[in-house]
Amino acid sequence: QMAYLKAYYPDYFLLEDLNNIKSLDNNKLIYIKKHGIKINKPSVVNKNIGYEIKDNELYIPISIIKNINNEVSKRIIELDYSDIYDFFRFNIDILSKEQLVSLIYGGALDCFGINHQTLINNLDNLINYASLSSNAGDLIEKPSLEKYSEYEDDYLKEKELEVCGIYLTNHPCSAYSAKNYMKLEKAQMYAFKKIKCAVLIDNIKNIKTKNNEDMAFLRCSDETDSLDFTVFPKNYDLVKKVVKNKVFIIIGEVSKRFDKYQIIVNNILESGDKSA
Repeated sequence: QMAYLKAYYPDYFLLEDLNNIKSLDNNKLIYIKKHGIKINKPSVVNKNIGYEIKDNELYIPISIIKNINNEVSKRIIELDYSDIYDFFRFNIDILSKEQLVSLIYGGALDCFGINHQTLINNLDNLINYASLSSNAGDLIEKPSLEKYSEYEDDYLKEKELEVCGIYLTNHPCSAYSAKNYMKLEKAQMYAFKKIKCAVLIDNIKNIKTKNNEDMAFLRCSDETDSLDFTVFPKNYDLVKKVVKNKVFIIIGEVSKRFDKYQIIVNNILESGDKSA
């Protein structure tokens, strides 16, 4: 029954899965994108307390953001805001500075059209304004915000991962050209051939063989798909430098076991390694 729903009613299947399990991982994001569903980052102006799909667009609740629980989320989204000043003034009594930082890096305040570095560097002024105006109302003048250039894209991605637990915008592997690196969705086209790919390390499983040798299985992804990678004992030392949630260049060979494709790892390079 679940397979039938997943095949013929992917929107409903996905929505129930997200709202019941209440977790969003990279495999689910890939599944969402493959079905042509647009992904919207959490926003304080969206009124969804859970995950919602409307007009083939997924709306993610702000409760996935670090330090923002369901109660705080409900309080935030029940109000309407004309600008960033309204948001701070109406919520100063329920949000700490730490929570505000999480909302900024999680993209939940992007709706106000102010970049992340400008918000972070003006945060104290906005908090002071909100504290004063919560009692004095419109008598307190809105502070002018000193403008700053936006942070580097890599920094924003790391912060998004830190507060949301996942890359919601561009997957870090999307920066690697399909001309130079095999994308995982194309693995079957390279069966039994040597390949080079840029992947995010999602999971690492170390095991002992029957001969008591160390080997490892990696679960890796790019923006197109996710696959299993096998590191045999002779190359096990390569695993020592591998870190979860970071991008690495893997050189190996596409293999097939039963009906599944996997990559046999021959070498692992740091993403910044010039030899990659």
